[in-house]
Order: sequence, then structure tokens, then C-alpha cells
Amino acid sequence: MRFLLPAVCLLSGWFVPGVPCWAEQAWSPSREGLLLGGEQALRLLVMSASVRVLWLAYGQAGFLAGLHLLLAPLAWAGLPVGRFSLRLVLTLQQAEQLLAARPRLSLAWLAASLQADQGSQTLPDKVELGFYSWQYRDGALVCVAGLVLIIIMKVVQ
Repeated sequence: MRFLLPAVCLLSGWFVPGVPCWAEQAWSPSREGLLLGGEQALRLLVMSASVRVLWLAYGQAGFLAGLHLLLAPLAWAGLPVGRFSLRLVLTLQQAEQLLAARPRLSLAWLAASLQADQGSQTLPDKVELGFYSWQYRDGALVCVAGLVLIIIMKVVQ
């Protein structure tokens, strides 16, 4: 996030037309672009913070179960929601392993890890996606989130 947010602000500043920040320079970012980039960066920050709050409140299993339940209507359109959830679980498990090992990133490390994984990969035999029943706090959270969205929409208009 530390690179994404400034990149969004700066790229919007240079690619959105408007009044330049420094009139005497030809390559100056626009004020409108910086404002739009700041708004977009703020949206990304709020979105990532809300995902983090959900992750902390429900844990990995609860978060993934909720995401699977949220995406379940897409199965009617023929999209493989179960396979998407499984791939997400496997990706998160691999990311946790990398974060736990904290390897020093270099080309030598990359070559060694690719050669080590060439012959055999140890994949989990069984991956379980947990499903939880709807609780009172889930309904309260949805109501609060809906009220916040309604307030935000009223303020923006």
C-alpha cells in the first residue's frame, strides 16, 4: 500500500487534464488530477481498512466463508465459485508460508527455489472451507455498513 497510494495520486495528477500546479512548467501535474487521485487513494485506503477489520473480526476461515457466500449467486451464471475459493485459500496459505520464511529476495534465491520445486510439489491432500451460520452480529454489521453507505451517498450528493 505504501507504493500504491502515492502512485495513484501522482499518476492521476499527470494524466488527468486540468489546471497545472506550476504554471511555468510544461510537465506539471494538474490540480484536478491530484484531487481525483487523492480521492481514489482514500477509497482504496478505506476499502483495505474495512477488509482488514473483517479479517480481524472473523479470522481467515470466517472471511473466506463470507466471501464464498457472497459470491455464491455467481454460480447461477456458471462461474466456478468453489474453485475460486479454493484457489484463494491455497494462495493465502502460500503467502503465509513466504511471510513466515522471510527469504532475502534475489535472483539466486529465485533460481534455487524454482529448481527445488521442479520435481515434486507437496500439495495439501484436503482443503476445507468452513461455513458459519448467520449470527446476530453479522446482521448488525450489515445494517451498520448499509447505514454508513447511505450516509456517504447523501453527503456526496
